[in-house]
Amino acid sequence: MFNHRPRSAFHKCFQTLYRALLNASAKTREFHRSRNIMFTFRNITGAFLALFIITSASADLAIISHPDYDGGELSSVKVKKLFLGERKAFPNGIKATPINHAVGSPDRKEFFSQVLNMAESSHGRHWKRKRATGGGNSPAELNSYEAVLRSVANTPGSISYIDTGRVNDSVKVLLTIRDFDDV
Repeated sequence: MFNHRPRSAFHKCFQTLYRALLNASAKTREFHRSRNIMFTFRNITGAFLALFIITSASADLAIISHPDYDGGELSSVKVKKLFLGERKAFPNGIKATPINHAVGSPDRKEFFSQVLNMAESSHGRHWKRKRATGGGNSPAELNSYEAVLRSVANTPGSISYIDTGRVNDSVKVLLTIRDFDDV
């Protein structure tokens, strides 16, 4: 537009102002472009972080027992019956001592969802009925992963559940419950 020589001081001033505005506009566009790239990068990073938190929140569970366990093959149905008091012994006849995590534990929530197929409130009602009819007491509840591992390792016939990432050599893994929601 301004390839010719300015004719007057007014034109020269106008041409300088116009070029300054174009330059400022280009810098502004570049600034907004880099800002949008950073905003998009933050969104993508946030999405990956949320995905990581969600997938790590629901992990596979290991059904664990005393290291000397030799009670026979277990399925999730048999584990469910042991924890609901419908069976009192392992398949080989040895008395089972189920141990639950405390209310609010992520492992407990996962176990109730994947194995027991019941909500916390339903579980409470189940055991109130059992106690009222003389069907026994609910499993012991422990407050930490360490307490669960220690109790299972030191109590022959005990059975519990724990995140597979927290299993150690002090217990025996009988069964792994895979969380297919992660897939």
